[in-house]
Amino acid sequence: MTPAPAPAPVPETVAEAAVADLTARLGSGDAPVRVVLAQRETFPDGSLGCPRPGHLYTQALVDGYRVVLARGDREWLYTAGPDGVPHLCERDDGGTGPSEGGG
Repeated sequence: MTPAPAPAPVPETVAEAAVADLTARLGSGDAPVRVVLAQRETFPDGSLGCPRPGHLYTQALVDGYRVVLARGDREWLYTAGPDGVPHLCERDDGGTGPSEGGG
């Protein structure tokens, strides 16, 4: 008998992992990293809303998560697939954070 699949992570769990990652990248500072947005999202393809030039992605709907974090006046975008493992979205210009117009 095949075991039941593990339940999908909840947005708060994905957000906690993203906060831990960003805090490790930035180091400790005066202002804490805070969660602006943590939600489930269906992305239009395997890029999870964060395509990188030169990479190919599945062309199918992918359930995942969008997390926006902030520290001071800067924001960072993390996306995750169904496994709930967050990845920092790096923009084409070498920066990080939500793209203009949001998703």
